[in-house]
Amino acid sequence: MRRLVALLAFCGLAALAVLPGCGYYSFSGASVPEGVSTVAIPPVENGAALPITTLPAELTRLLVDRFTQRTRLRLDDNAETADAVLEARIESYRTEPTSVTATDLAARNRLTIGLRVTFRRRISAEGGVPEGTAPIVDRSFSAFADYDPGGLPAEREAEAARSVLVSLADDVFTAATSNW
Repeated sequence: MRRLVALLAFCGLAALAVLPGCGYYSFSGASVPEGVSTVAIPPVENGAALPITTLPAELTRLLVDRFTQRTRLRLDDNAETADAVLEARIESYRTEPTSVTATDLAARNRLTIGLRVTFRRRISAEGGVPEGTAPIVDRSFSAFADYDPGGLPAEREAEAARSVLVSLADDVFTAATSNW
C-alpha cells in the first residue's frame, strides 16, 4: 500500500514539473503564443439578406465563447489595443431544396451560410520592425444543415441556422488557434 501511495505521489510531482511547459496549449487543442493575452471580436457584420436578423449577434456570442472559454485569452472591447483581432462578415445565406415531393414541394431543404474571417495578431515594434498586424487567418468558411420544411418551416430553418452557426464558430476557432 505504501508503494502505491509513493508511486502516486511521484507521478503527481512529475506531472506538476512537466505541466508548466504546456503554458501555450489548452486541452481543447488550441495553442496561444506567449505575449498574446487579449482578443477583440467586434460584432459580426451582415453582408447577406438574412431572414433571421439575430444571426450576426448569435455568431458573435459563439465566437466570443470559443475564444474566452477554450483558451486563456481575455476579451478586449478595443480592437486597437487587443493582442489579436477576429473580424467576421456573413457573406451569403442560401436555402435550397435538396429533394422534392411528387407535387413539386420541397421535402428537404439545405441551408448554407458563407462567412469571411480575418484573424490578425498585433506585432509590437521591435528591432526596427514597425508595429502592425500579421494575418493568422484570412479566408472564407461555409457550412450547411439540412432540414425538413414541413410543419413550421420558419422555426425549422432557424434551428438549422443555429446549427450552421455552431459549425462555423467551431471551424473558425480551430483554424485560428491551430495556425499559431
